Amino acid sequence: MDRIEFIKSKTDSFLLSHFQNRIKPKFQFEFLHCGYTNGEFLRWYGYLDSTDDRPNEINNVRHNYSFTDKDINLNCDINVYFYQYNSIELHFQTTVDSLKFTALDKIYNQGQFQKIKAKIQEVKFKQYYTVIQVNSKLLTYDIIVKDKSLPHNYFIN
Repeated sequence: MDRIEFIKSKTDSFLLSHFQNRIKPKFQFEFLHCGYTNGEFLRWYGYLDSTDDRPNEINNVRHNYSFTDKDINLNCDINVYFYQYNSIELHFQTTVDSLKFTALDKIYNQGQFQKIKAKIQEVKFKQYYTVIQVNSKLLTYDIIVKDKSLPHNYFIN
């Protein structure tokens, strides 16, 4: 468990250090979606117990974080990859995860949150939600405000 807590603190630091304290609680660590690779097998933390071979040697881990903001009704998942052999390597699991992180950074650290809130009030949405749409081939993302009862999409730049 000490090893797992050490790895979680590293992935938390990697992901959360870019956001203000009021935003950090919106990231939830999803324990059931976290696992480590042991040879060709992926084992989930939920099944890590004394029968596993040398759990202290865990060095290849993927952590899943779920981000939820009820103010703009935004939900997204981001996976962080941890690897340690001679040194510690931390990065996003995929390009999609990296682009989602960039979009969240733009929303919360570059003033897009207020634009989203203004658009929601301007259009007078009833069942609004915000989506981060990622195009991994073009390495782009769009921040879109939608309403479940309207067919319109409002892109936030």
